[in-house]
Amino acid sequence: MTFKILYNGSIANTGAQVPTGAKSVADLTRLLSIEGVKKIAVITKDPGAYRRQQLGAAAVVYPVHESERAMRDLEQTHGTTVYLYDGMCANERRRQQKRGKLPIPNEFVVINQDVCENCGHCGALTNCMSLHKVPTEHGEKTQIHTSSCNLDYSCLGGDCPSFLTVQTKEGTGYRKPRPPRLEAEALPEPPARPTLDQPYHVYIPGVGGTGVITINALLCYAALMDGKRVLSYDQTGAAQKWGPVLSSLVIADADGREGNGDDHRAVWANKVGIGKADLYLAFDVMAGASRANLDRCDPTRTAALVNTSLLPSGEMVRDVNYAAPVEPMRDRIAEYTDPARTVYVGARQHAEALFADYMTTNMFALGSAYQAGLLPLTSESIEGAIRLNGVQVEQNLQAFRYGRLEVVDPARIRVLAEPPKSTFQRERGLALARLRGPSRQAYVALLGRCDHLDDESRRLLAVRIAELIEYQHPEYPQAYVDAVLDVATRDRAMPGEPALTHAVIRNLYKLLAYKDEYEVARLHLKAARRAQTRDLFAEPRKVSYQLHPPLLRAIGLKRKVKLGPWFDPALRVMRDLRGLRGTPLDPFGRAHVRQVERSLVTWYRDLLALTLDHLSPATYPTAVEIAELPDAIRGYEEIKLRNVKSTKARAEALVRRLTEPNPSEVATTVGI
Repeated sequence: MTFKILYNGSIANTGAQVPTGAKSVADLTRLLSIEGVKKIAVITKDPGAYRRQQLGAAAVVYPVHESERAMRDLEQTHGTTVYLYDGMCANERRRQQKRGKLPIPNEFVVINQDVCENCGHCGALTNCMSLHKVPTEHGEKTQIHTSSCNLDYSCLGGDCPSFLTVQTKEGTGYRKPRPPRLEAEALPEPPARPTLDQPYHVYIPGVGGTGVITINALLCYAALMDGKRVLSYDQTGAAQKWGPVLSSLVIADADGREGNGDDHRAVWANKVGIGKADLYLAFDVMAGASRANLDRCDPTRTAALVNTSLLPSGEMVRDVNYAAPVEPMRDRIAEYTDPARTVYVGARQHAEALFADYMTTNMFALGSAYQAGLLPLTSESIEGAIRLNGVQVEQNLQAFRYGRLEVVDPARIRVLAEPPKSTFQRERGLALARLRGPSRQAYVALLGRCDHLDDESRRLLAVRIAELIEYQHPEYPQAYVDAVLDVATRDRAMPGEPALTHAVIRNLYKLLAYKDEYEVARLHLKAARRAQTRDLFAEPRKVSYQLHPPLLRAIGLKRKVKLGPWFDPALRVMRDLRGLRGTPLDPFGRAHVRQVERSLVTWYRDLLALTLDHLSPATYPTAVEIAELPDAIRGYEEIKLRNVKSTKARAEALVRRLTEPNPSEVATTVGI
């Protein structure tokens, strides 16, 4: 039997206190050895720290990247064994770094989204809640959520060449955006605020690690500053990042009485009861949509402020195919609250764009709730409580004010916080700016053939034709455009939007631009992406690649190697040799995964031909599903091969649905 001990050095569930009578790891190994444990595997990021320590006779130290080997060794050992992971609680380490008690690392992880396939391996491997999905031109990709990342580097184990590490100048880190300073006097006061003819009940569902309890405490102090009476209650449960946190707040006039009197303003309890919420302050839309929380609401009584920017759940991190659409959550909240007094804001999206710190999200949402007239407090008292708290005062004041601006002038927020919209003209201009000579001429000619298509098809092609030219050569996208135009001709005869054409544009491109060694090198060298990586940081010093080349993998190397800027010339040579791709001289083309990647283009084109032969308004939804199949072929090496197998099985099922007559249609035809 193997026991696992996760040694993090603190009692995480109750505020990270040092355990009374705590033993060191070395002490534990000696005690366990005395007790008869046959083998103790000590897993650590710093094996050198144990070189001079007196460990138990049964203890063996393993670096973190050899944890699987440690488990196999324990499995093969007869008797009782112990797996002891020595790793400081990540949240506590982050807290101490913020307080200056531990040095802040100057090495950060970045994912090159051009290289990322969103296969989900890094999330499944680490269960890290800072691995977020982000929409891009080429579908969802994985992104490091910089403001919540605990810098434990575990995600680097993901079987993917998209990971970079960036070293910065000591004491520096991510670049902080500086939105224009917003003065309180520039904002109008809300036209009306709730009166306190009776106690005002605020119910706050949210998630751990985002400051829900802090906001509740600030509101309590603000109420006291306004001369109100206030009671509150916090329900934290387990101290888990993104775990459920609930707060209740009751605000009443100072002369409200408690007890058995008949004063209708009496405050009876510090917890909002069933159907008693006057304001539903849903800082997290998923928590806000929970039935257990919505029971506090009444559609005839409850106003709501809902943050619609979804934080990923653990299941969303582990499984890239699991989606949690926000619209059904909004609809559910709307059933329990007064729609005329409900405000929806993308608080996290806008707060992070403005301040690069997810901890400003709830303060931003609070500002929106205030400006919408949903709080019986003054802005002076809320800002006074923020100053009294003494933590990130200026940033929190600005977040509160920008949240108010979201209600007053949302267009101004969008200009500051949202990227420019992708249009055909913009994408065409970007492509022409970087293409030269024959490549530029081919691009203009091929794009000109698509002038009759709808705007979105032209925009999609403006991006992808340029990429395919750079992927191989100016003639490479010719067959791609031919195939797209063939599908578009058939698609025009179908009712509705050209969803089939859009699906083919995206997915045929993906199969043609498979990410072999040449393409990974090209994508890592793209000037725009390299500039974007450096712009993330205040003072970047060195960018390194975390790669596991197939050649080294084939000779037995089990982990990635770190390659610094000195490796750039090798990447340039690799990129410039892309003309060898698919030829007899291609040194990588004989690999099984490369042969499969090349065969997928023919497989998909055959599927499209079969689909077009059976295309009708009735089969159109199935045809679009077939056209979208390559989207599921993600990842590298073995991960990709597994996804190819499952996707082909799915294709067989869809083809049967497409080609086999519907029993009800057959019955109608023969007159049954």
